[in-house]
Parts: sequence; C-alpha cells; structure tokens
Amino acid sequence: MCQALKDMGGRFVLPFRFHNKRGTRITHHLFFVTKHFKGYAITKDIMHAHATGKRDGPVNFEYNPADRRQPTLFELLRPVEDLSDMLLNDLAGRTMGILEVYESHSVGKPHVLKNYREVLCKLEQEGKISINPPCPPRRKNTLAKQAKIMFPRK
Repeated sequence: MCQALKDMGGRFVLPFRFHNKRGTRITHHLFFVTKHFKGYAITKDIMHAHATGKRDGPVNFEYNPADRRQPTLFELLRPVEDLSDMLLNDLAGRTMGILEVYESHSVGKPHVLKNYREVLCKLEQEGKISINPPCPPRRKNTLAKQAKIMFPRK
C-alpha cells in the first residue's frame, strides 16, 4: 500500500495500524500521505506519542491496547543505538544542520527528531562528530537550528 501511494505521487507515506482490545488482530490501518516533509515530521511526532510498546526509542507506529497491559519482548532491544552507526555511515564527510540531517535521514525510519538530537549530542560527547557551536555553550541534548554538524569521512 505504501509503495502504491508513493507511485501515485505521495512523497512521504507513514502507516499506522490499530489492534483490537486483546491485541490479537489488526482492526484497521491509517495511512498519512503528503508531498512535504514538514507534514510528515509533524504526523510522525503525533504517531510516536500515541504508539504503544515503546520506551524512549523508535516505535512500530501502531496502537495495540494489549501493549498497555503487558510488556513486549522488544523492549530489551536498543534500536536508538543503531541510529549512531547509521548516521556515521550514511552522512560520512558531510556538514549539515540538525533539520537537514533529520529531513534527509529520517524518512522511512521510526526515529523522531528528539532521537536524532540525543544521538547527535552523544556522538559529539564521544568525539565521533563535531558540532559548531561546541557543547559547553549549549544545554544538554539541545542543538540550535543553525548549529553545523560535521561527520568525519570514513
């Protein structure tokens, strides 16, 4: 369905699925389609806030009432940590602002802007990337829109 919507001209497609009260069956799907990244990002944040079966990391973009009553096996996985390696590999040798990084890298991935900010600040603290202005003048886990993030070449 996502590919069909993209073929019809939808540049950004975000699916969200709903389960029955017991969490045993999918009852319906909701698809958000837009041609502009801003609408995609806003909807992704809303869906992230209402998704179940998540902690601080990415989610499955689904609402399952059963997840509210029982923990999932996947809570032990730490997929946000995968974002660090993905960013270092995918953006090697580039210098970009936070919004450029988010817009060019987040499409089709379950991570929201908050995840990107946290991971980029952690990478800076580990000395794996450079951010101008550097960390001391900024509050923890914050990045100004005008800050430039420099990813080293591989």
